[in-house]
Amino acid sequence: MVRVFTDEFVAGMARFDDKPGWFAPGVRFLALSPDRAEIRAWIEDQVEACEEDARAKLVPRLQSDRHLITTMHELAVLDVLRQAGLSPHYEVVLPATGLTPDIWVEGNAEPASIIEVWTRRPPDEVRDEAQGWKELRGRVSWIPASLALRVESATPGQGLRPPAGGRAKAIATKLQAWLLRMTTGPGSVLDIDGYRFYVVGQVATLGAFLLPIRSGGWVGTEDLITGIAEKVSRYGPAAAQLGARLAVVVAPDGVPVDLELLRLGMWGQQSFAATFNIMDSGLIAGHTIKLKRDDAPSAFGPVLSGIGVLTAPGPQPRLEFIRCPAADRPLAWPDTESMVTWSE
Repeated sequence: MVRVFTDEFVAGMARFDDKPGWFAPGVRFLALSPDRAEIRAWIEDQVEACEEDARAKLVPRLQSDRHLITTMHELAVLDVLRQAGLSPHYEVVLPATGLTPDIWVEGNAEPASIIEVWTRRPPDEVRDEAQGWKELRGRVSWIPASLALRVESATPGQGLRPPAGGRAKAIATKLQAWLLRMTTGPGSVLDIDGYRFYVVGQVATLGAFLLPIRSGGWVGTEDLITGIAEKVSRYGPAAAQLGARLAVVVAPDGVPVDLELLRLGMWGQQSFAATFNIMDSGLIAGHTIKLKRDDAPSAFGPVLSGIGVLTAPGPQPRLEFIRCPAADRPLAWPDTESMVTWSE
């Protein structure tokens, strides 16, 4: 049996136990936490159900922060298809095309299916900034002062970038000396190396707390149409050549994608959704919306059989699907009512 969370891998994650949290990879929590035992067992079962070639790809991806979430989304879709009695295959080479879609479902009496799973994440700049601030936030949390801090640029109008090149440690040292003074409290302000820190209140923790700079994400129908169109452009000709259905599953990761947003996109209507943390400080987001005409985009042509959203990616996966009305080969799978919600 090929395993993801081997003794060797778990031991490798345990070596971060005596290091600050910002040095540890995110997969460490999944590998070690007793609260994640059910998810680990589900992952192992899904990997074991795949062919040997697929397992060789899946294991290193699931052990990597970079690919963990996207691969779990793909496993969730595979799980739904297997429970429906279908025969899905992970990243096999399509006959006569050389393409390797995420999932290929063999057809018997029904046409075969090409399934692409698209993980839609926040913009790269939001994710990069969150990672960049991680070390400073971790060091601030070690300061034994129950105070909440907000940070902005000390220069009005200048953008705020996370400290780099070892600056986080030096800034945290200066913050500690300031926060431990008897005179520092709500309303206090300090400038350090181009950053302006405000004490905005007290917190019920032993350590200080640096408010998130910005988090969450946004997505519009234009973004979804563009992403789906790329999948259709790549795999549509192969689907037509093989007489197969083509479906795209959108798997949200930190962005508010739902079936209604997909429905609006399918009919060419402009819409926009955003999430944010109520603790965010400073500019939460800036985004330019492109206007779309009110008709069905070309991406939703006869080759695209259906579009869906992965609404529960864990051990009890669920999909919500819309059948594309103009499809030459409409999407339908048997015995999936408990795991798939169908819509027109």
